[in-house]
Amino acid sequence: MRRILSSEAGVRSGIGRRTLGAAVIGGTLARLVPARAQTSDHPIRILVPGAPSTQPDLVARILAEEMGRQLGRAVVAEPRPGGNGIVAVNALRQQQPDGGVLMLGGGSVLTYNPALYAKPPYDPLRDFSAIGLVANSPMFLVASRRSGIATVADLLEKARARPEALTFASGGYGHSTHLAMEMLCDVAGIRLTHVPFPTRSPLPELLSGAIDLATGPVSSSLPSVRAGELVAVAALAPGRVPALPGIPTLREAGLDCPLVPVWYAVVGPAGMPEEITARLSAAIGAAVASPGMQARMADLQITPLIGNPAQVGEKIRTEAAAWSPFVRKIGLSIG
Repeated sequence: MRRILSSEAGVRSGIGRRTLGAAVIGGTLARLVPARAQTSDHPIRILVPGAPSTQPDLVARILAEEMGRQLGRAVVAEPRPGGNGIVAVNALRQQQPDGGVLMLGGGSVLTYNPALYAKPPYDPLRDFSAIGLVANSPMFLVASRRSGIATVADLLEKARARPEALTFASGGYGHSTHLAMEMLCDVAGIRLTHVPFPTRSPLPELLSGAIDLATGPVSSSLPSVRAGELVAVAALAPGRVPALPGIPTLREAGLDCPLVPVWYAVVGPAGMPEEITARLSAAIGAAVASPGMQARMADLQITPLIGNPAQVGEKIRTEAAAWSPFVRKIGLSIG
């Protein structure tokens, strides 16, 4: 499990170097995206295995807008929540491999998700055409104000005093927000009760105190934390998050938890022709390197990632190898 921590650090340092040269990268990639006269009556659709207004949906919408500029063709984001990502995956697998329908997959869908099933419903390497990386996102562990939890020490004390009494929300069974809390529980030796929210945000329940805890993207909880409506307990990141530098990381708080993969990449149906994949990958890279998209991603507290199809495939392969055994170890299973 420690390998993934060093891998994350290497990836992030590489991201920093690429981001510094975004203008150069953007210019290079832009030359690879032909100014095509061909248009279509139908926009390119980016399926999103997440609910509307969640971070994956917002990232997909930003990407779609900038990709449309790069390609000279309409691109739209289309939320397809449900089934722990399977709804979107199955919809993608039914499409022709012509680049007309893509999917913005998160780390969970593209790596360890199949390990949740006795008979894996899909294979991320076999069933998808890797296209391009988009972004990486740190997470916060947050608590409702009614929970009385302000620190990791508070959480551990309450959880050990009353096993399974505390509740935590997630984006669904097996979602990265679920796995992050299961990892925390495994390392800390505590038991919490899981309440999945596969098709909508759990924010109302957190604000009311009906749910005690959740992990999630920084952007989804930051406004409520700043307004004093939620308590930021710890950052699930290699270092402190600039938006809330006073909040310690889990490791600083005494829990040495490997970081769950929370990144986004675009994939298409299996069997896409190389020339289509290359054109779309160049458009995604140019979009991510553009100053406008980088500024909007900064507003969401996420880090740009630029990567070609081979790099996407390698990221899927290495992180699936690291996280699938943990999923099986703790007995996470859907069926």
